[in-house]
Amino acid sequence: MNMFLIDKLQYLVFNTPQIDKMTDYYERILGMIKLDGSPENEVWLGQFSNTPALILRKDTSVSLGEVGLSIVGKAEFEEIIQRLQTKGISYDVSDSDILGKTIRFNDYDGHPLCLYLSSHISLERSNRIPRTGPQLGRIQHVTFASPDPYKLAEFYEEVLNFRISDRVEGGKFVWFRTDEDHHTVAAAAHIEAGLDHYAFELPDWDSFKEWCDHLGEEDVEVIWGPGRHGPGNNLFIFTLDPDGHRIEYSSEMERFRDKHMEYSARIWKESAQTVNLWGVGAPWARNLPELGR
Repeated sequence: MNMFLIDKLQYLVFNTPQIDKMTDYYERILGMIKLDGSPENEVWLGQFSNTPALILRKDTSVSLGEVGLSIVGKAEFEEIIQRLQTKGISYDVSDSDILGKTIRFNDYDGHPLCLYLSSHISLERSNRIPRTGPQLGRIQHVTFASPDPYKLAEFYEEVLNFRISDRVEGGKFVWFRTDEDHHTVAAAAHIEAGLDHYAFELPDWDSFKEWCDHLGEEDVEVIWGPGRHGPGNNLFIFTLDPDGHRIEYSSEMERFRDKHMEYSARIWKESAQTVNLWGVGAPWARNLPELGR
């Protein structure tokens, strides 16, 4: 069996009271394509394939609706069910016309997860032509706000076989991976659980200039960066979408070429230079819990 159970982070669902404005932003500003076959009251957005990367769901308030993760294979699908049963975690297995057989459950902090085999994607790509200009890569990672990042990371280790890559001392930030990339999921300390940010991958340093020029022309403010993270070593900039979700544009993430390599997570000091080797910390404040570590 593969060392990892999860193949990739595939999509995020955003519940939104302004679905038309959000759709316009992601199509016109970020160049995503509306996919045909979306359920009623939802907009499915893709990039370079028929796989949805973002799903916008009409709702009365802003929230993270679901995180979609693809499973390596059928054996890994059954292994995850066994782990959920062993841990006594409630889950639901069902069949979807679009995703095939799915496993749905909540993680330690209550974030809704949907797991499915990556071969079961049946949406047809829209015939619409994307806007010209710089293009996004795949959704690279998601970072949760968590009252206890260590406990959340432990859940992903024990249930989904993630591996911890790095930590910040005191338990305020943890990065964990499910493939060669330094992190697919991370957790930042916050008094309430939710979404901290998520990231699209860019190909290289030159693409940051292209995106910053494009965002400036569209009057979209870059709220942090350019910079380079310590954990992960990735380049970054951050912006906000109309609902206030922080979007990271990321490139040059550290990779672990040998998936079976034994690796002890590094422990980083809590400092602005840890989150940005170029020295300027995040401009937003997090309401931190008492972690007792």
